[in-house]
This record gives sequence, structure tokens and C-alpha cells, in this order.
Amino acid sequence: MSGLVLSRAALIAAHHDAKAANDFWCRDDLAVVCHNLVESAAGTHLWKTWPVDHTDFAERWIT
Repeated sequence: MSGLVLSRAALIAAHHDAKAANDFWCRDDLAVVCHNLVESAAGTHLWKTWPVDHTDFAERWIT
């Protein structure tokens, strides 16, 4: 299980550019992380996934 950081940068980005902030972890992601942590501890594999952006997946985010 990888680490998760809900950073101040993500919170600030959400206030300035909501579309760009979609690339940051957010509070809503914590429910998925917690669920998967419980699944891992229980030894089961009923994982939840994050929504995937199927429309802008090739958009450049570093210019």
C-alpha cells in the first residue's frame, strides 16, 4: 500500500483551478484508501478504485 498525502497544495489548487486540482489527491479519496487498507488487513481483495479520466488522459499537465 503506497502512502497518501492530502497536501495543502491540493487544497489551494482546488480553490484556484478546480480542473487542474483533479490531478491531486482529495478528501473524497480517503474513503477509497481506508476501504482498501481494511481489505488488505483482512486478506480479502474486494478493492475499490478511483474514477478514471477517460476524456483528458492525454492532456499535458506540465508545460
